[in-house]
Amino acid sequence: MHIGTQIVVLDEVSSTNDYVRTNVDELKDGVVVISRVQSSGRGRNTKKWVSSHEGNLYASVLIKDITWLEMPTHLPIFCAVVLRDTIIKVRGNDDNEILLKWPNDIHYKDAKLSGILIESSGKNLILGIGLNIACAPKLTDKKTASLAQIMGSKKVPLPQEIISIFIELFNKAVGAYTHNGFKHFITEWEKYCAHLNKKVCINEGLEDNTPLKGALFLGLAKDGGARLKVEGEATERVVYYGEISIGELNG
Repeated sequence: MHIGTQIVVLDEVSSTNDYVRTNVDELKDGVVVISRVQSSGRGRNTKKWVSSHEGNLYASVLIKDITWLEMPTHLPIFCAVVLRDTIIKVRGNDDNEILLKWPNDIHYKDAKLSGILIESSGKNLILGIGLNIACAPKLTDKKTASLAQIMGSKKVPLPQEIISIFIELFNKAVGAYTHNGFKHFITEWEKYCAHLNKKVCINEGLEDNTPLKGALFLGLAKDGGARLKVEGEATERVVYYGEISIGELNG
């Protein structure tokens, strides 16, 4: 499985994931779709991804052949590790400030830098990537960061340059995964996890008003799920869906 053999560049679209879903039959396996801006970008759990800023990365990858994956739950962790490696290569150094939040958000210290949205379309998977490059949107509920803010005097790359590096590293990672399995990606993800063995809050619903549960984040299960020791529950359990925030419950 290789991505990037076909690249589609758009000026504006509602979201690159929506474009891929609408045109899935005409698009090749591994196509990468990039847009200058998005009018209705989405994040995980029905959240909006602010994507009206030019110079940021808004892209989607269509994965039709999923036979190389041992199980689909590996993909979010796999992609997060590859995207983090891409950012590190662009930045030119790894000082442990680029961190991961389950399952596939990327932070600079405590500010969100990038997000990944994986959706299904029939038997296909669509991998959506949003990365703040030129600027970070101002949000009321969370801190955000951009590559331009953290690269100092270094030249800030264009979205096309970053996606080219991502394609290269993704394809190399597919080879490593098929030959050596998922264990390496678990190790790499946990190495840079922002909340490993820390108290977190988890929202297991789709709405922001879903009651939060406090938990201790123990790491990743063998299939990529989150291992949690939820307050008030006697045994550890594995969670595959939800929104984790770092820190303890208030009150």
